[in-house]
Amino acid sequence: MDDIGLYREKISEIVKSSEIRSVTYAHMEVPCCSGLVAIIKEAISDSGKKIKFNEVVISIKGERLK
Repeated sequence: MDDIGLYREKISEIVKSSEIRSVTYAHMEVPCCSGLVAIIKEAISDSGKKIKFNEVVISIKGERLK
């Protein structure tokens, strides 16, 4: 990810300007896919709204792990 701050800002603005009640992020279990978890959580926090965050992790075999 080249500009983490930009991603956090964009997600935060989306959350601020909408009536989103929750965010679900689904990703594979490999390390490169989990980097957005912290960014999304920070963006939700930055928005000042109380929004539920759900994380879905998929194994490399296609099974749901979490």
